[in-house]
Amino acid sequence: MQLFTLGHFMVFDGILFVLVGIIVLINPSPQPTLKTPVNEVALPPFEDTRRLLASQFITSGLLIFTLGWFVHDVGILRLTAFLRVLTLLIVLAVNISQLRRGFWKPQSLYVLIGVWMVFCALYLFFGFRG
Repeated sequence: MQLFTLGHFMVFDGILFVLVGIIVLINPSPQPTLKTPVNEVALPPFEDTRRLLASQFITSGLLIFTLGWFVHDVGILRLTAFLRVLTLLIVLAVNISQLRRGFWKPQSLYVLIGVWMVFCALYLFFGFRG
């Protein structure tokens, strides 16, 4: 029996995504990560957008968690791993775009970019390994 499987990693990924979503849902203000703060009048639409983003992180996380916990068919898990790489590459591309545009503090984006790259590598490893 393997100590750490694709299913275990998916459960971890799902929990992480749900936690990030909950944190952003509770504290939707982008102010701490913006280079230039937004004035208080302009802030509510940013917060609404971040709440929507948080809801998507939570639902994606729940889906990944559920697949990792309940699906045991290796073929389906491998396909899910490759599809997850595609979804993470989209998130990674958006974070790199945010970094290049310069509106956000780079420190917050460096961490996210690093995490998404590691997750992509692990999903590819597990996807090809089976």
